Amino acid sequence: MTPRPKPPEIDMATQLESLYAEREHLFRELGTADADEVVALVRGLEVQLADVYAQREAAFHHGAPPPPPPPPDVKTHPGSRTKG
Repeated sequence: MTPRPKPPEIDMATQLESLYAEREHLFRELGTADADEVVALVRGLEVQLADVYAQREAAFHHGAPPPPPPPPDVKTHPGSRTKG
């Protein structure tokens, strides 16, 4: 087995700057930088998507037109902001 190459050495200040930049980006886009809240947001979106697929599948089998999808900029997570 070939050993994996070591990642380049990065000083602690650079690592902290990168971490803070990532957290600021998360906060600007999602309204939170808390890992648990981001995971909950993604899980909630997964549930919503599964519901949409189930509704469309049920509508297809019953001959009814499927419901329209929600607008792409709608966010339903309590800590999120809508883009404007």
